[in-house]
Amino acid sequence: MKISEKTVFKFDPLVLFPFYIILAVILISGMFNLLHHDKFLTVYYNGSKKDDQNFIIKVKNKNSIIESFDIDEYLIGVVAAEMPPSFNYEALKAQAVAGRTYIINRKTNENNTHKDSDVCMDPAHCKGYISDSEAEEKWGSDWINIYRNKISNAVYDTKGMILTYEDEPISAVFHSTNSGRTENAEDVWQTEKPYLKSVESEGEELSPRFKSTVEISIGDFKTKIKEMDRNANFDTPKNKWVTYYKYTQGGSVKTVNIGGVDFKGTEVREKFGLRSANFSIVIGDSVVFEVTGNGHGVGMSQYGANY
Repeated sequence: MKISEKTVFKFDPLVLFPFYIILAVILISGMFNLLHHDKFLTVYYNGSKKDDQNFIIKVKNKNSIIESFDIDEYLIGVVAAEMPPSFNYEALKAQAVAGRTYIINRKTNENNTHKDSDVCMDPAHCKGYISDSEAEEKWGSDWINIYRNKISNAVYDTKGMILTYEDEPISAVFHSTNSGRTENAEDVWQTEKPYLKSVESEGEELSPRFKSTVEISIGDFKTKIKEMDRNANFDTPKNKWVTYYKYTQGGSVKTVNIGGVDFKGTEVREKFGLRSANFSIVIGDSVVFEVTGNGHGVGMSQYGANY
């Protein structure tokens, strides 16, 4: 009987060469991302990974005294001061990320206003802050039983998270309410930011600050306008005093001609204490500003986030 020879298979490593290439690309890409992430943490978290140790910041308090805080413990007071604690949990998380980004941005950029600290508690300059005792006085048992845990969880569930553009922490600005569309940064502050562009924002009409009015006398109106520019002329009929509105993409007044002089909408807003620069002027026996929205309108809408 003839015994058949066994067939011998020779394995050629070159057959799998394309798979080796793909595997190598995946591994190198993963290592790059990991190293890049570590580098990012090194730059912004002083070399400590977010779960390894606390990240300490220096804060100028309301009495101009410098205090040291763990960033996340500080953020609890920031979020409580900047957004109603009754808001949706996801909105509070978004606020926590915005607040953390702001602090990191300030810490990593030169601060000419208070070089001895990273941030301050003045909401007009940095971010608002409310202490535990102040929060308890404001919300009572709701702060103790509900709100503090809710905000604390929102902060720690986003631990280490910030918003970046081209590997740098962004200017994470926010506002209360807009007219249904946010503003381009350059239309408000004359500085363009590629990540602060006008976009639709749903649910704004549900905000209690969506609509407001400011009414003043004819005399006060003319006086304030002339304080802004003495060349303003009110010798024409009242229905000719306000003309030529120009609007931003977000719907706010870019410029408006009053008494023959062009004024920026942001200037008018500040002068007359309006909630936003999205306004119209109705002149009758008095002057009424009909205003939509609350705030500068750039970046994240808080009521939009809550919606």
